[in-house]
Amino acid sequence: MGCTHGGAHGGAASPGAGSSSGPQTSSWAQKAAASQGDDAGLRLPELPVIQAREPQERRQEQRGPQRQEQRMVKDFVTGMVRGRKIDVVLQSGRRKTCACSLSRALDALKVKVGEEERRIPLADVSGLHAGAESKPVDAPLDELCATMVLMSEEAISFRFPGTEERDTFVTCLSLFIERQQQNGGREHRTRP
Repeated sequence: MGCTHGGAHGGAASPGAGSSSGPQTSSWAQKAAASQGDDAGLRLPELPVIQAREPQERRQEQRGPQRQEQRMVKDFVTGMVRGRKIDVVLQSGRRKTCACSLSRALDALKVKVGEEERRIPLADVSGLHAGAESKPVDAPLDELCATMVLMSEEAISFRFPGTEERDTFVTCLSLFIERQQQNGGREHRTRP
């Protein structure tokens, strides 16, 4: 009977293949070939299986954070296009719940308080700040706030239940603001 586990046994390497287990694996391969009487049917890969898998594993590890970021942005967009309730901080310090949503084109933020609705083109946003440090705002802010400053120097401060929600809002919305400003406020579409 022939050797049925040649390459699956950890992958044999020829001498000088750069593996620390090269000489041991090579002697195993020589013994297996000698027991067959003819080494013509025994084919062993030049690199150990472990080395062949390393680049793939590294690529998967590198993709992990990228996939998490993509998932975060996708979840944010899904929730914001549908609309969600977010507190707005008034100048008096009081909070009022508003309905907040992103346009499907991801080029405008709609904020609705009661019956009053305002559409804010993201190209008109001059800054988005996390936390209490927002210069143009007179309202008392804390670390759970995110403040959107418009080119007109108006500002809207949102307050979130936690820093993770605040950071997601700031990170994702900043991406869309930057994209709109790079496009000059025009939605980037390719036409046939």
